[in-house]
Amino acid sequence: MRTAAEIRKSLPSNFCPVPFTTLLLDPAGQVGMCRHHGQQTFIGNIKNNTILEIWNSEKAIQWRKEFLQNNVKICDPLLFDRRCNLTNNWNDLLPYAELSEIQTQPFLRLTANLNGRCNLTCQTCKVWEMPNGLYTEENFWGPAKEAIFPYLKYVDMLGGEPFFQSDTFRLMEEVHAVNPDCLWDITTNMHWQHKDKILDKINLMNFKNINISLDSLIPEIFNKIRKPGRLDVFLKNLELLLSARDQKKNSFEISLNCVVQKDNWTELKNILNFCEEREIKPHFFHVRDPFEFSLLDLDQSQRIKILDFYLSTFVSSDIAFMYRVITPLINSLPSEYKAGYLVTFNEILKNARLTRSYLKGSSQIKPKHENKYD
Repeated sequence: MRTAAEIRKSLPSNFCPVPFTTLLLDPAGQVGMCRHHGQQTFIGNIKNNTILEIWNSEKAIQWRKEFLQNNVKICDPLLFDRRCNLTNNWNDLLPYAELSEIQTQPFLRLTANLNGRCNLTCQTCKVWEMPNGLYTEENFWGPAKEAIFPYLKYVDMLGGEPFFQSDTFRLMEEVHAVNPDCLWDITTNMHWQHKDKILDKINLMNFKNINISLDSLIPEIFNKIRKPGRLDVFLKNLELLLSARDQKKNSFEISLNCVVQKDNWTELKNILNFCEEREIKPHFFHVRDPFEFSLLDLDQSQRIKILDFYLSTFVSSDIAFMYRVITPLINSLPSEYKAGYLVTFNEILKNARLTRSYLKGSSQIKPKHENKYD
C-alpha cells in the first residue's frame, strides 16, 4: 500500500481528501463533509435521507468531481486562507480512500456533532443554541452499528462540549465494541464535570489527538469570550490531561485551538510560549462569523497596524504558524497594499524554520507552491 505522502505527490497541490473520506453530522440533522465550511456546503439532511444515501448525494458527487477535475470552486478561497487540505490529519486516510466521484465503500471518518449541549456560551459560537436528540435509533444508532461503525478509521468529536453529552460516551462505547482500533480526536473546552469518567475514557480509547480550546490567558478576557468559563478551571483540568498524556503507554497529542478576534489578537506570543512550555501544538484561526468579533471588521488602518505588529514582532517560525490569521488580513486590503505585504509574508515563510519544540514534525504536508516552510 502506498503511503499518504506518496499518493499526495501525485495529486494537485489544491486537492483535498476530505470529500472522499469524511462525513460530518450537525446537531440540526444537516450532513456535511468539512468542519471548516458553513451551512452553504451541507450535502443532505437525515430528516430526508439515510446517512449512506447522503454519502453519495448529488452535492457530494459534485464536490468530489471538482477535486478530481482540478476545478475547485466550493473550497475556494478556504484553500488559500487556511491550506487546510494539506493537514496531515486529513491526508492520513489517503491510502484507504476511494478517489472516485461515486463511493462504493462507507466513509472512513466520522465528524460527530450530534447535539448542541454545552456548558459554555462562547461569543463566536452558536452551536450551544442548536437542538438535541435528532439522532435516533431509527436514523442513526441502529443502522450505524452494522453499516458505519465497523468501517471507521477515525472519529472526530465536536460540540457543544462533547464531554458534557451522553451521546459522546455512547458513541465511544458502541464504536469501541466493534472497532477497537478506530482512532479518536475530540475538541473540549476543559470545563469537565465528570473528571474520573472522562479520564477513564481517555485511558481506554485509542486517542490520537485532544484539542483544547483556549482564546485568552487573561482571566477577564477568557470569561468574556467563553461565558461563564473560568481560566483557573481550564488550567486545573489541563494539568490532569497533561498527566494522563505523559502516563499513557500509547500516548496522544494535545493541540490548542485559539480563535483570534478583536479581544485577544495581542496575546498570540503568550499563547505560543504557553504551548511550548507544555509540549502542546497551537492552531490559530481567525473569526469570519459573527463578523462583529472579526479582525476584518476593523477599519483598514487598524488591520494594517495588526499586520505590522505581527510581521515585525514575531520570529519567522511563529509567523508561519499564524498563516490562517495573517492571510485573511492581507487579502482584506486594497491591491496597492496587498502586493507588498504578500511579498514580505512569502519571503518570511520561505526562510522560516519551525524551531519551537511543539513543531518538531510539521502538522502540514509541504505544499508544492509558494509559502513553503519546513
